[in-house]
Amino acid sequence: MTRQAASKPGLRVTALTCILGGALIASPAFAAFKVVGYFPSWSGDVNTLPYDKVTHINYSFAIPNSDGSLQPLDGGTARLQQLVQKAHAAGVKVQIAVGGWNNGDDSAFRNLAANTSARTNFVNNVVNFINQNNLDGVDIDWEYPDRSGDCQ
Repeated sequence: MTRQAASKPGLRVTALTCILGGALIASPAFAAFKVVGYFPSWSGDVNTLPYDKVTHINYSFAIPNSDGSLQPLDGGTARLQQLVQKAHAAGVKVQIAVGGWNNGDDSAFRNLAANTSARTNFVNNVVNFINQNNLDGVDIDWEYPDRSGDCQ
C-alpha cells in the first residue's frame, strides 16, 4: 500500500507500508524501504523539515530545456545548499527532481528525448548539477510521456 501524508507544510512524504493481517511486517526487506519527501524550490522552510522522518528528499523541480540544458532553479541554489547541509547532517540523502508538472508542458522532455546530442547534453548537465551541489542522485519526473512515440 502506498500512503501519502504531509508531515509539515511544504514537504510531501510518500511512504511504502506493507501490512499483513493488520500487523506491520518486520523484516530486513521492510527495513530497506525508503521514505521520500518532495520539497519544492518555491516554498517551505528547510529549518522546519522533519529530517528524522525521511530517508531521502527530492528537491523539486529542475526544468529541462529542449537542448538538454537545465533552467535555473526558482530562487537560485542558496536554498538548495541549505537543505543539503541540514539533510546530510541528519543522514538524509538529497536528490534533484527533474521535470514535474510544468503546467502540463512536456515538450522539452519530448524534444530532448528524441535527439541524441540533447540526451547526452541532458545527462551531462544533470551529472554536473549533482556534483556541483553535493547531491546524492536524481529523480526523473517526466509526467506525461506519450507511449506511442516518447518511450521507444
